[in-house]
Amino acid sequence: MTTVEAYLADIAKHPLLNDEEEFEIARAARSGCETSKSRLITSNLRLVVATAKEYEPITSSRFMDIVQAGNLGLMKAVDRYDPDLGNKFSTYAVYWIKESIRNEVRAHSRTIRVSVSAQRKVQAARSALRQDPDNPELHEKLQALESRIPSTCSLDMSVNEDGKTLGEIYADPKAVDPAEAVGRDELLTELYEFMDQLDPRLRDIIQSRFGFNGDEPCSLNDIGDRFGVTRERIRQLQNRGFARLRELFRSREKIVFPTHEDFDDLPFGSPGIGETASP
Repeated sequence: MTTVEAYLADIAKHPLLNDEEEFEIARAARSGCETSKSRLITSNLRLVVATAKEYEPITSSRFMDIVQAGNLGLMKAVDRYDPDLGNKFSTYAVYWIKESIRNEVRAHSRTIRVSVSAQRKVQAARSALRQDPDNPELHEKLQALESRIPSTCSLDMSVNEDGKTLGEIYADPKAVDPAEAVGRDELLTELYEFMDQLDPRLRDIIQSRFGFNGDEPCSLNDIGDRFGVTRERIRQLQNRGFARLRELFRSREKIVFPTHEDFDDLPFGSPGIGETASP
């Protein structure tokens, strides 16, 4: 059962009111009885659905948004309805239901949201211009109003003789190419998997050297002091770890072992592979 079907089944449980019941309940609601207000609302929820169908097909994904907007209009009608004036509630409520739905439709009819008041001013100006098409003041007024409403265009639209598109002209130079980003993520995932297969000492040295796991990269001297060996011995162990990683990459038929540039772009620091590190 879809959301719309479940909602329709739920509101069908509330009985409709006859004229006498509607009048008595409306008078009680007018006096401030919350229970009467609630009953007047629930008994007219089907009226909202029937009105909403005029604006949005029931198969549309936005149908429930239209219905909820209409329900707000129904609640406003309940607060303002005076049964002693002699009008049927349904006749009075339809005006407020339609008003609320129209506001909802206007608010979401454009990619860029434009206020309902601004749309109404444009519609009024267009209506006046249709009645008096030769009036230059109305033309100027409509142009001024429409100029304040932002418009949209496709990033693929050609804008010059070279055939360049807006997307090419206004491309973000700092944006990461999606294909490169995916490749970088895959490389990082594989690298971490291969690191787990290294000898614990070699893994610790490479992690410390390149700042894995968010740590600051360490110099050869710092790592040597921690292990109690010379910086040259740490360099030898580091290169042994690199050699083992190359073997693991090749065994998995990966393209090449990560280069110096690859390490620079990964989310941890890099003093460079095989470079002479400062103490």
